[in-house]
Amino acid sequence: MAASAHGDVYSHVLPLVFAGRLLVGFGGARAINRRFIAGFSARADRTRRSAAFVDVSALCMAAGPALASAVSRAPAGVLGGVAFNNLTTPGWALTLVWAVYMVVLAAVFRDRPPPAGAPGAVAAAAADADADPPPKSVRDVLGIVIRDRGLLLCLWVYFIIKVAAELLVASAGTVTVAFGWGPGTVGAFLAALGLLMFPANALSSALLRTAEQDDRRPLLWTLSVLAFGCAVLVPLPVGDTMGHPSGLPRSD
Repeated sequence: MAASAHGDVYSHVLPLVFAGRLLVGFGGARAINRRFIAGFSARADRTRRSAAFVDVSALCMAAGPALASAVSRAPAGVLGGVAFNNLTTPGWALTLVWAVYMVVLAAVFRDRPPPAGAPGAVAAAAADADADPPPKSVRDVLGIVIRDRGLLLCLWVYFIIKVAAELLVASAGTVTVAFGWGPGTVGAFLAALGLLMFPANALSSALLRTAEQDDRRPLLWTLSVLAFGCAVLVPLPVGDTMGHPSGLPRSD
């Protein structure tokens, strides 16, 4: 009942939360950025550059929550009829950062011109296009995915990663109530979580150099480490506070 009452109090802000999530999703064009890396990188450097892209993303994932943790401690107030407090100030800071990024993007970014290429390379590309025509229907796309076991495995791993990320986000409310975390503590936790990506990517780059551009073995090694971490987390004891679905202590 306490959890239901708590949810009813804040139910009127859910449309704003969903709208913000939708807009953030539109701004996070990671698929486009990865496609840009794949299109303008040599095959030998593609994985390393993708790892560097993840490093930059990890830096931002660490800096963003750290900034939110810092501004959440700023004194609350009202400026121009707009309330600034520990919940709204990080959002306004994010809005300012996105506005600056949009201005820089419009003024600085220029798409690379298509490579001229030698006539032989153009002819080879045309021959490849004739030999492997693009899929024309959803069935053709599914057929390509099913036939390519490596692609199927990568899609499955990506799906599992997304499921784990959504589980983490969905359980954030329960975790914060259970441990008594405020916005500042949550921001510091997410910043530390983002910083952990740096040693992970450094290890991945070292494995790639050892494997001589063979991506299969580093994938097996990293997935083995992930499986070991999951196995370590499973037997951890659950306290009385965490045992309740709402994250609140049990009354019995």
